[in-house]
Amino acid sequence: MRFQYNKYSQVVAKGLVDAGIAGMEHTTCTTLDVDDVLVESTAPADVSTDDVIAHELAHQWFGDLVTCKDWQDIWLNEGFAAFCEALYFEKSKNEEEYQNYIIQMAKSYLRGTRNPRSKTPIRAIVTNKYEHPDDLFDHNTYAKGGIVLHMLRKNIGDEDFRNSINTYLERFKHKTAETDDLRQIFEDVSGINLQLFFDQWIYREGHPRLNIQSSDDNGKVRLAITQVQEGDAFVFPLDVKFFLPDTDDKSDNVQKERIEKVQISEKDFSKTFDIPMNKVGYIAIDPEFKILKEVLSSNIPQEFISNQLRNGKTIFERLAAAQFLIENPPFSKIALEIMKTVLSKKYLSSSVRIEAIKVLDSSIITGNTDDEAYEYLKQAIKETNDPEVRKEIIGSIGNFKKIDSFDLLKEIAENEKANPYERYSAAIAISNTGHEESIPLLKSLANTTSFHNLVARGAIDSLKIIAINSNEVIRKDIEIFIIEKAKNTEESRLRRTATSALGYLGRYAENKTKIIEQLKSFLQDDSFYVRNTACVALANALEGTADSAALEELEKMAKEDPNSEVRSTAKVCIKIIKGESSDEVRGSFSELEKETKIDSKYKSEKFDLLESVDTLY
Repeated sequence: MRFQYNKYSQVVAKGLVDAGIAGMEHTTCTTLDVDDVLVESTAPADVSTDDVIAHELAHQWFGDLVTCKDWQDIWLNEGFAAFCEALYFEKSKNEEEYQNYIIQMAKSYLRGTRNPRSKTPIRAIVTNKYEHPDDLFDHNTYAKGGIVLHMLRKNIGDEDFRNSINTYLERFKHKTAETDDLRQIFEDVSGINLQLFFDQWIYREGHPRLNIQSSDDNGKVRLAITQVQEGDAFVFPLDVKFFLPDTDDKSDNVQKERIEKVQISEKDFSKTFDIPMNKVGYIAIDPEFKILKEVLSSNIPQEFISNQLRNGKTIFERLAAAQFLIENPPFSKIALEIMKTVLSKKYLSSSVRIEAIKVLDSSIITGNTDDEAYEYLKQAIKETNDPEVRKEIIGSIGNFKKIDSFDLLKEIAENEKANPYERYSAAIAISNTGHEESIPLLKSLANTTSFHNLVARGAIDSLKIIAINSNEVIRKDIEIFIIEKAKNTEESRLRRTATSALGYLGRYAENKTKIIEQLKSFLQDDSFYVRNTACVALANALEGTADSAALEELEKMAKEDPNSEVRSTAKVCIKIIKGESSDEVRGSFSELEKETKIDSKYKSEKFDLLESVDTLY
């Protein structure tokens, strides 16, 4: 449907982001944060706020022209707007960008299901069980809502999907609608009964969580898929793709693929396929991401997975393979060979090339590495122009913890003409070099200005890492520096970074007094992001201490802070300081206790998730 109004305006205002709002739609006019959409002159060329613009524009149809009938149906506004972000990138760029956006949306949803701040980390998209309507503006409404629309598109096909949306907008324009109205229209247009689809993906909470096993059954391929989520089995069709390289011609262009469609209806599924195991190049489960799912484990041979990353046709295939290899690191020579192959294919999207570098990173961190990979990366940074890929290479170079990388990293970090994200990555990587000039260099970088203060923020994070791994004298010196930086900076992003760093330093400080005093002062900050991070930093520094003064402050925040995100965070942090988190928080979100592979001393998924508050209204 074409735009239905006679004008559309966009107005910018200052301070929306610090209040937790990137944009707010109104009929024919959207309000946007000036700092978020009018990028600074220092911004790199590839920085874009197109996703925000597209999201808010989509509300002119989904939310303004047709409005959800009740709060429980808010996904009809926000899920559609999130999905339209992906559609925008498909139309303005290409299908690969669309696929990549859907994958990032899925990752956002899965992170949300592990977030200890969420009152309902796993819930049905449509539910009337909520304390306040604000509770519904979460990953289930936005990210899962958008993914379910992608699934519906794949289920009924592009033509019926587009016609259904047009019918929905035409029938309910200037009216209210509820989810069942949408279902009936999709059924009428497509001729497909979608009751089970809506029951499972809209009205039921969660998603399939799968363990996948492959085996050789008398020379044939056998697959076993087990659903391990609580409750009944999800019922869904699943595509299984077998990549069968032509044995007579090994060129990249000669290949065979076979798609087998299987129906999953029980928690335990198994089937032997009439496909010789020794002819298979790789096996891709759900190559077009038609099903929202979480693969917890897979024993598909690593050789197959490596082939899938190199040769997968869709972004979905390649990124799924990369994720498996990151979680199950291959030895360095295999990881390096994979990365070389992927980086050599310049036509591949940045996201795939970045994930290939992360595969190598996972080998570095687990100790399955050698100097050949390090030397290759130093050469690759000279030959790569893509700033996103360069940023990842820089971080990977730092993970080798080589003192001779200092000069290269210093050159990048100090180069004012370089991409600020690359400089940020270089600043953090300097912490791993062990070079005697690292601290004075980082203090100097912390006093620079750049796009979103990225360089200064990277320097502070880097100083934090050095402090945690140093003696008390060095730690105290860095603590004093960061406290002063936190007190004297007016930019909220930099204050937030310094606040977070103080939380980690406080965890290891012999005398926490000055750190705690500074963190308490940030509980009254104008920026809700800073207040939220201050709550988390206090919990980080005082975990299990039952500190009465801090608890009093946080209990006040939990009741009185004007922002619902901060109130929720404060409640979780109270439990962490009381030492109750092992049962009440950690027990419910055990995955949060898996510290990241980078360095368990200075980074924790639990605290990172609590700090992360990026909501788009």
